[in-house]
Amino acid sequence: MLEKPQAKGLDSLAGLQPLLTYKEAADILAVKPQTLRQWVSAKRIPYVKIGAAVRFSPDQLEDFIKGSSR
Repeated sequence: MLEKPQAKGLDSLAGLQPLLTYKEAADILAVKPQTLRQWVSAKRIPYVKIGAAVRFSPDQLEDFIKGSSR
């Protein structure tokens, strides 16, 4: 039986966590999605832009929380 060829580099993506939406990230940060949108607009929080969609990396979100501690 023939095996389907695997695209190069897909093995390295196996450890990636799914990206979070505005609502999911806002829930984690205990803020409203609108507040998060303002932070993105002001470049106050790290985000990932995929086409028109804005998403948040769980790891970067964790770093943001740690960096915001006083």
